[in-house]
Amino acid sequence: MNSLLFFLVSIIGFAALFAAIWLMHRPLAVHASPIRCARLVHRILEWTLTAWVLLLVFQIYGLVSSRPHTGSISNGMNKHHAEAIERNRDAMRRFEKCINTNDLALGEELIAASAAFETPVSPTPLYGAKGYLSVVEFMRRSFPDVQWKLVNMVADENTVAVQWQCSGTFCGETPFAGLQPNGRKFSTTVMNFYTFDEEGRIVGDVAATGIAGILQGIGALPSN
Repeated sequence: MNSLLFFLVSIIGFAALFAAIWLMHRPLAVHASPIRCARLVHRILEWTLTAWVLLLVFQIYGLVSSRPHTGSISNGMNKHHAEAIERNRDAMRRFEKCINTNDLALGEELIAASAAFETPVSPTPLYGAKGYLSVVEFMRRSFPDVQWKLVNMVADENTVAVQWQCSGTFCGETPFAGLQPNGRKFSTTVMNFYTFDEEGRIVGDVAATGIAGILQGIGALPSN
């Protein structure tokens, strides 16, 4: 802002100086004047005007070079965008290991402590890695070998959509959906949408309905 103001003042000064020289050169015919002092003043003004032109050129260069380079900003943003996407994709690959091993330490690295999860197994939200993995533990009581395989994912810098292949055997100690364990197997596709914070930790999980595939697999619903 100060540079622009100084440039505007310089333009005004240049115009005033140019007008003074023009008046002396044309209407006053200073070159034909017998007064040596007048000719000297006119010459000094001409040299001053030349210096002023050079000053304006440098100011214009400074203003142009100080402007943000759109291409550089765009490249920086694209690089940050790509890094965030790869960070989130890597987090989901580690998250696959976390839920299949019930690794609380790894879960605390990947899941924000303040993250709240709404689940059918609890009337109130479950928080953080411990809350999330309690749902995994709930599943293992009915399906001790339950596993989630990451089949596909689509990511941006804030959200990752994941296609899971969930499978297991209904041979645990705890009933599920009102049924007693019967040794039957299931395999179903589950979709989840994970939200990440600026530090790359999971702060939200919205699951598409996948329970129907489990219920069909264990005989609680008729298969198509």
